[in-house]
Amino acid sequence: MCNTFKHKLVKKTFVFISVLILFSCNKGKVDPDFFSEYASRSFKMGFTTWPFGPNPEDQTETYNFIANNSDIYIEHLDDKIPWQAWIDDTELPVEFINMINGTVSNKISTIDLCVSLGLLNTDRSDLAEDFDGTIPQYNSLEDKKIENAYFKHVNYILEKLNPKYLVICIEANELKLHSEVKWEHYKNLIKNVTLRV
Repeated sequence: MCNTFKHKLVKKTFVFISVLILFSCNKGKVDPDFFSEYASRSFKMGFTTWPFGPNPEDQTETYNFIANNSDIYIEHLDDKIPWQAWIDDTELPVEFINMINGTVSNKISTIDLCVSLGLLNTDRSDLAEDFDGTIPQYNSLEDKKIENAYFKHVNYILEKLNPKYLVICIEANELKLHSEVKWEHYKNLIKNVTLRV
């Protein structure tokens, strides 16, 4: 390892640890004056809604912080997809409905919303799990039933949240590393869904 690289790595690690220490000293609370120097900033700034802690009040504080300091925010909804309900046109899982309704009730109307969706699992090697932990049977990622189900999923969330911006694939390049064949089918699937949205 060359000395220049080592020096940069040590410097970045030091900065990262320093930031962690500063935030941990604050006991998870966001200093309301933290961004005050940027109040008249000449650039746009945005945040995701990932809360800084596990408690409901942490999520509330995260949304309040975003509402007061952001020009745009992102809701990431890429954990699970109710595949079977979309495929069979049956009742949606309560857990999914509650998640979407919670997101709707937290919507910040004063700033732009970007919804970020994905149909791949956490390691981006296959479809995301359904709410019962399964994935649908398919011959190809571009099977019509997968396309139709994902289109219904995207369309439902668009109708509920009405975002200004939409992302319908997250870290898709990882799928290419796992499977060239799936990657080719995935590209066709996303193209077809995009044309329908």
